[in-house]
Amino acid sequence: MQDKSWLSEYKWLLLLPASLILYLAFDPILNRLDKQMLGAHPEVILKAINSAKASPKIVGRTGTILSESHRLDKRSSEPDSLILQINLKGEKSTATITAYAVKQAAGAWRIYKGDTIFTK
Repeated sequence: MQDKSWLSEYKWLLLLPASLILYLAFDPILNRLDKQMLGAHPEVILKAINSAKASPKIVGRTGTILSESHRLDKRSSEPDSLILQINLKGEKSTATITAYAVKQAAGAWRIYKGDTIFTK
């Protein structure tokens, strides 16, 4: 007679929702950290990060997006400017989006230049 508890038999069923919750929790946490770094009006930067993977131009060249990452680098010499880099890996190719932004006098960020590079 086997002495297995129901937990050991169905642990994969419990692991699946727990991993899904953990995966979905990272997006709000990362957005909160980005907002803290950017200051009072980060809407333009966060919109660029969130809408890059839905752009028809990008999805047309990369195919379905499989993974994404982004990085915000504040320039130490110019505290009111930053470099935003978004990496999107798709089925057909990878897109790297580099954007440059400055903080205006009112406190809102404005993207003034952006480049997109596609690689296979």
